[in-house]
Amino acid sequence: MHDHGLQSYAEVVAHYVAEKRPGHDNELRWFRIQRKIHDAVRLAGLASGPHGKRFRHQHRIPTRTLQRASRALLRNLRQLGRCKSFDALMQQVHAMISPIPGIGPLMVYDTALRIGARLGLAPERVYLHAGTRHGAAAFGFGGDCSSISLADLPAPLNALTPEQAEDLLCIYAADLLSALCRRDIAPRPAHR
Repeated sequence: MHDHGLQSYAEVVAHYVAEKRPGHDNELRWFRIQRKIHDAVRLAGLASGPHGKRFRHQHRIPTRTLQRASRALLRNLRQLGRCKSFDALMQQVHAMISPIPGIGPLMVYDTALRIGARLGLAPERVYLHAGTRHGAAAFGFGGDCSSISLADLPAPLNALTPEQAEDLLCIYAADLLSALCRRDIAPRPAHR
């Protein structure tokens, strides 16, 4: 976890919007503009962006593992295309690629998010996995939650989209914990 030295939730959101959201949006745009769903699914399975560059979250996954994931998704392309919600898509992607050794919850989520961008399906909840659990812990969500409602997050985090809030919780977990600690130890106004 990296602490950016941000002092409040508002600073965290402002920093995310200025520095990180453009990259997140560009990643999803890459999948949205693929002419064929086949191409979007293949690239999502390979965690491959423009110019064949692998996305940061999947840089440690062996190429062979990503190739297996891509083939598994393509074998079930019709099933993926029939999904009517992001949650249904996430369940399908999980069933298809999570049995592959080396594929974890973050790869499942990222793959579903990328395919969902092409299908016009976006999360309605904030999904928790790996790094996002650290950020969600700052707000009292335990390890047993698989997703939370955007409304359960404090302002201004709840003004983001669910996928942006997921991204922020992961990137800024240390800052959120620090901001929470500062709120808890700040002097309280005297009652008169």
